Amino acid sequence: MSQISVHELKDILNQNTSHNFIVLDVRTNVEHDSKKIQGVYNLPLDELEEHADMFKTYDKVYLHCQSGNRSGKGYQKLLDLGLTNVVNVTGGINEWEKNNFGVKINNRMPIMQQVMIAAGSLVLLGSLLTLLSIYFLVITIFVGSGLLYAGLSGNCLMAKILGKMYWNQAKVTPLPWQKKTA
Repeated sequence: MSQISVHELKDILNQNTSHNFIVLDVRTNVEHDSKKIQGVYNLPLDELEEHADMFKTYDKVYLHCQSGNRSGKGYQKLLDLGLTNVVNVTGGINEWEKNNFGVKINNRMPIMQQVMIAAGSLVLLGSLLTLLSIYFLVITIFVGSGLLYAGLSGNCLMAKILGKMYWNQAKVTPLPWQKKTA
């Protein structure tokens, strides 16, 4: 596997030369939007294959993620498609941060914290409304059942709904070949 450390990536990004390379963060759009390395494009792991032809135009395609796991999978996917110019960045953004190389942070409240606030508010509201009518207990039972299901299955419907809200949408920077020319 062709791989480099975050120290080597930092050197590459700091060279400011006209080398023909691209650095891709293969985390999800939301993960990338919340914390990113300046000058790095985002292309989620599950979208790599559809852009593989564009990667052939670069001398090197560096892949990074949170820890190096997903970028390793992306490396293998592209290698299987015949690309030989792909490089995995070991350690990912975790290692980048650990070395105090600097990241741009968007202080968005995590989805699970939003779920806890929403669920807690609904349970409290449902409990208080039972003072008016016992039928409002349905709210508390519904939310409690949803939380139990989410805990047992790992599938939280409230998190999915909140993830689609406008304040949780990532601002996606177009890839170089997607930019419109004037």
